[in-house]
Amino acid sequence: MRAIIFLLFVFSINNLFGQNCIFNDAWINGDFLEEVDDLKYCYWDSRIKEGRGIRKNGNFVHIKKWACNTYGIDCKEIIINPGVPISKKSFWLPILIDLGKDFLSSSNFEIMDNFLRELNDDQINFLGDRKLYINIDHPTYPEFLVSVMGDSELMEISISYYMN
Repeated sequence: MRAIIFLLFVFSINNLFGQNCIFNDAWINGDFLEEVDDLKYCYWDSRIKEGRGIRKNGNFVHIKKWACNTYGIDCKEIIINPGVPISKKSFWLPILIDLGKDFLSSSNFEIMDNFLRELNDDQINFLGDRKLYINIDHPTYPEFLVSVMGDSELMEISISYYMN
């Protein structure tokens, strides 16, 4: 009986104070979406900390931010019918840079931008002919990746990083 009362106490305390998170997610909101001039439509779901939008050129964007035991961001831009393969760096690199400029903090964007502008082809990791990824050296985030997936009919360009 004491064990049951103790467990009820522990669960009630946990519910009173919420999750046992290391990072607080109260600062995450969709205000940054309103600052992106290139979006003709956007929506932020504060429950799940995700935003979606359509750029003026018709590309779709999806942004997910999180904070609890880890914190990070995942930004994606989806291009319908790009007409080029993912090996065409001159096509996806400017889109990737714009994605970072629009949705990353200025300091994280600067690190990514500097890395990508000095990018050698041997730093691009191809996984077949439909996916590539690049590890970005970052002083804070152990995992800072950009990737391009798809083909000439549908392409997804993404940036993601996290910290634990």
